[in-house]
Amino acid sequence: MFPAAPLALTEEQWKLLTKPREFDQFTVSGADDVDLLLGHVLDTLGYLPAEHPLLFPPIRDMAVYDATHGGGRAFVVAITVDAVTVTTERIHLDGFADVNRTPGAPVMRAVLTQILHGLNQALAGLARWAAGCSLATYAEQHLGLTAEALEETVHDTAVDHALTVTQGGLAAQIDYLIRHLGVDNTRRVLEALHLGRSTAVAADAFTAAPQPA
Repeated sequence: MFPAAPLALTEEQWKLLTKPREFDQFTVSGADDVDLLLGHVLDTLGYLPAEHPLLFPPIRDMAVYDATHGGGRAFVVAITVDAVTVTTERIHLDGFADVNRTPGAPVMRAVLTQILHGLNQALAGLARWAAGCSLATYAEQHLGLTAEALEETVHDTAVDHALTVTQGGLAAQIDYLIRHLGVDNTRRVLEALHLGRSTAVAADAFTAAPQPA
């Protein structure tokens, strides 16, 4: 089953993880370092007795993969839940350059926090997808609804949402575009609007822009 609550470590778990002296000089410069850290979490928190308050079972289903390409060092972490595997977005190693200046616990915490944040986002997306599939099956098989039956409701909801976004100002509108098109495609839309000085030009760019994976 999907985790009932976001993945997180308690302060007591953090203390236990940062206790070993061999990690006093820990820094992260590659996926191997991340793999070492996850292995440490597994050994420390993954195999405690079933009722132990510091047990962290999700670590057993996590794996790290090098995702370096195009000159940018990065990694992703995957977790398997109910035979479904999801991964974080690419986590760039250069983002830990500042925290690497204080080796040990600060680096461990920064890396693990970023990993858990990425996994929580991925799991939330999976949960929304599963809920949508369940509702679609329920609507079709048990309520006998068709796509046409929801057209008016979907249209009204979309209009209301669009009104809320536009009333939020420029930042809210750009954030909406980024979440639906990605950063690069949003930049293309903004540039098309600037150069063409026409909402039609931007609308064409919006329609033509490939959706982010």
